[in-house]
Amino acid sequence: MGDGERVFYEIMQGKHLKGVIYAPRIEQLDTLPFPARHLVDTSKYRRPEMYKWEVFSEGILASRGCPYSCSFCSIVQTGQPVRFRSAKNIVDEMCTVYEKCKGNFTFNDDCFTLSKKHTIELCQEILDRGLKCSFIISTRVNCIDDEILFWLRKAGCKNISFGVESGSDRIRNEVCGKGLTDATIKKGIKLCQKHGISASLFIMIGFPTETKEDLEKTVKISVKLNADYIGVHRTTPYPNSRIWQQAIREKKIPSDLVDQWASGKRGRSFKKAWMFYTPDGFTDQDMINYKRKAYLRFYFSFKWLMKNFFRWVRHPIRMAYTDLKLFKVLPTVIKTGGTKGQFS
Repeated sequence: MGDGERVFYEIMQGKHLKGVIYAPRIEQLDTLPFPARHLVDTSKYRRPEMYKWEVFSEGILASRGCPYSCSFCSIVQTGQPVRFRSAKNIVDEMCTVYEKCKGNFTFNDDCFTLSKKHTIELCQEILDRGLKCSFIISTRVNCIDDEILFWLRKAGCKNISFGVESGSDRIRNEVCGKGLTDATIKKGIKLCQKHGISASLFIMIGFPTETKEDLEKTVKISVKLNADYIGVHRTTPYPNSRIWQQAIREKKIPSDLVDQWASGKRGRSFKKAWMFYTPDGFTDQDMINYKRKAYLRFYFSFKWLMKNFFRWVRHPIRMAYTDLKLFKVLPTVIKTGGTKGQFS
């Protein structure tokens, strides 16, 4: 439990052998060395939907922690406060792989724009170094404004993903604990599009107490709010999240699921071994069908097709490098409700 870099090194030396290890929090993230990316063969991590000519984006973590308390998230249980790396340290790391990834980055922070000051300082550092970047981030719709988006776009941000989770206000706020209204989400999407940044929505299928009416609202939410892209996933009980605890109480998952998987009793594939939450009155196949329905309703909506048709006419290179993948994965989405590489 905690920050693993230094303790894991001790584990590998045999200093910790039994029980749960509580690692001390690393307050100064700048003191950590950069990942040894030269030891990684990235070709082994190529997703099925990727084209052979695609360049891997490099993952960067600019901060740790999240102050919010979503019911499906295990980060809430770690007791980790938000800590930020300095802008200089982040860009120093970006520079070590800049040529390799051709300036393509993915920031993996739980909520990238938590600090307006830190976000703007990082964008300024990227610009001051003269880096021509293209990057994507994830954040919340209530953590952006015009000034933040201006600097993000100027520094090279192309897409922002927002966790919306459900089209039902009841599920999103009472069950998930997001505290977001449709109006707030719609405003965030419009702000992104105003600054030339595409807005993606993450939505989830299969929450506790979810009804058919709730699921139908989720299927329609992305078209309703005029998003640019969506990702649809099944609700996954992650260790010690509130939904994990509820799933155990309801006997939907075994209490020793982690031990079963770690010991190999559930096979070697995490994707096949892990379990999802299926609300009462539904089957696993129902959840897959709703995932499929959400994807098809969105990507085959007249609004989305017309909006992107004019983008493709104006920017055919965008079509070749970004949206062609959507058509490549379409057969799998129609058949299974997701892509080959999609976990949930």
